Amino acid sequence: IADIMNVPLMQQRYTGKPPMRAGLAHPSIAPYGAFETKDARKILISIQNEREWSKLCADVLGNPEIATDAMYNKPDLRVKNRQKLDQLISDNFKKFLIEDLKSKLLETGIAFGELNSVEGLMNHPVLRSVSYKNENGVEVIAAAPATIETGTDQRTRMENVPRLGEHTDKIIAEFGGNSKL
Repeated sequence: IADIMNVPLMQQRYTGKPPMRAGLAHPSIAPYGAFETKDARKILISIQNEREWSKLCADVLGNPEIATDAMYNKPDLRVKNRQKLDQLISDNFKKFLIEDLKSKLLETGIAFGELNSVEGLMNHPVLRSVSYKNENGVEVIAAAPATIETGTDQRTRMENVPRLGEHTDKIIAEFGGNSKL
């Protein structure tokens, strides 16, 4: 799991300083973060290379000169000038309704994702849900757990919550004990 920490580890190792906390931004990539749209929804972009940077400037921001501006023409300069760059992108994204911006980003080949509220997650069309009964017999609906794969068998298993003590004897016996003691 440490490999997900490679960027901060390398920053610490090679600069002697830990990266600053950046929320949804990335400590060593810019632009990378969530920006609000005209309809007050948020979209996260992640510009990973110069092709994406040029396409973002020309096709989304509508200003190809930004890509070659001396403040932003190299990845380290974009990180150094993140505050101004983020403001420039923020001002531009606020001109778009989210669905229009998503279409434009998709058409342009820019990595993005819409940030959902918890309600947005609850209503997401691909969210899988399961239901079960709690110890009082009340039905509970929850996000489905990860699918369990064993060979060719794929299944999601969700059982009712047991009543207190319902399986005590079985568990004690499984471990060689005597529940009657």
